[in-house]
Amino acid sequence: MNKTMLLAAALVCAGTAFAQDAFAPAGAKKIMLKLSSVETATTRHQKTWAPPAKPSVLAEKAYTEAEIMQATPEEAERMRKKNEAVGAAQRLANAAIALENWEAADKHMKGVQAQLEGNAYGRQVILALDKFAGEAGQAFDPDCIEFFHRMDMDEGMKEQALKDMSDPGVLAAPYFVKLVFDDPREESQTVALNSVDSVKTTKYTQVVTCEVQDLQGKIVFAKNVKAEKSVRSSNAVTKGGTSGNDAVETLQEALSMVAKEINDRFVAKVSFVLVGPKNDENFDPDLGTVFVDGEGHAPGDEFSILKGSHVIDVEMDGYMRSGSKNLVVSSSREFKIPMKKGIPSL
Repeated sequence: MNKTMLLAAALVCAGTAFAQDAFAPAGAKKIMLKLSSVETATTRHQKTWAPPAKPSVLAEKAYTEAEIMQATPEEAERMRKKNEAVGAAQRLANAAIALENWEAADKHMKGVQAQLEGNAYGRQVILALDKFAGEAGQAFDPDCIEFFHRMDMDEGMKEQALKDMSDPGVLAAPYFVKLVFDDPREESQTVALNSVDSVKTTKYTQVVTCEVQDLQGKIVFAKNVKAEKSVRSSNAVTKGGTSGNDAVETLQEALSMVAKEINDRFVAKVSFVLVGPKNDENFDPDLGTVFVDGEGHAPGDEFSILKGSHVIDVEMDGYMRSGSKNLVVSSSREFKIPMKKGIPSL
């Protein structure tokens, strides 16, 4: 997907509750975030955009696994191909719905932006969002999260977006991000050092609330964050400040905190270690390959993965993994995979 349009970023965080099952759908390898709505004290009278409910009209599968198991090998192959075709059509239909909803969200955002541009604080919000989006790669794990700040896409780019969202090798789950900015606070205090010199301290405070919605409009994640920035200056020399707009930088800090919270909620850093049979001196844990949802990794290597359900298997000459292949990843950690002698499982 065009990286100039996919700005790997997002927004908001720090205190409220969220759904405990707010992981990505099973098998998803990345999530895509679209900024769908921004509200300030001056824009909250406008109706908030939410994904329209559009149920899929396609069947999930034509045949159950039990029916396939009871069929002849030739018939089972035909049934699997039919299921694959239905699944591909299902994914493409859902991707088309997602892209249509993203375009609708972008249309809504254009109206919000017109309102924000009508006052000084709204223009600061726009500036902070634009600056933050340009630095998005520092906030989100690019292997797992991509962020749409704007939807200025031509037909070719839309076609690529559809392909990425429907490709079983990507299995991207689309989400929408809503931000609510409280009015900022600016507090100043001046302390006299002597009869001539004085020091002025100004503290900027910004509170932002965020909601992340799935394609059906369900809120899967909600948090708020408070960012603070203090700047000191004397009547002779500026001390400890910055050359930029301090209010905008406070907004950016709030957005960066939000992005980290979203990233930590959905993404984990994991590694897998192979553990051989007891007293097996010939077992070398470095000779295997760990497959996570079909993608191979070397034992011990750390990589990013979406939190949620995954299928884990191992390829190793003379050995096979012991236990279930299904694994739920809920945090960053090292996983131990017990191995036993036998025919390789892949």
